[in-house]
Amino acid sequence: MLRALLTVFFVVMSWGSRRLLVLAGFTARYFIAGSFVWNILRRVTKEQTKLFSASLAELTGDGIRLSPPP
Repeated sequence: MLRALLTVFFVVMSWGSRRLLVLAGFTARYFIAGSFVWNILRRVTKEQTKLFSASLAELTGDGIRLSPPP
């Protein structure tokens, strides 16, 4: 919220002289920050987690043992 208010403040302060330059600068800054966060989140979601791996192995074994014989 503070970043949005600061962006609006700087755009309004430069409205008479360089408003397009300031808008382009903030647009590029937010695009770069968004791309950086996107890459981090994509990398984190692709990592295989070992969370509940023992439980999943137990459930797989139970499913095999409890299934009816062919």
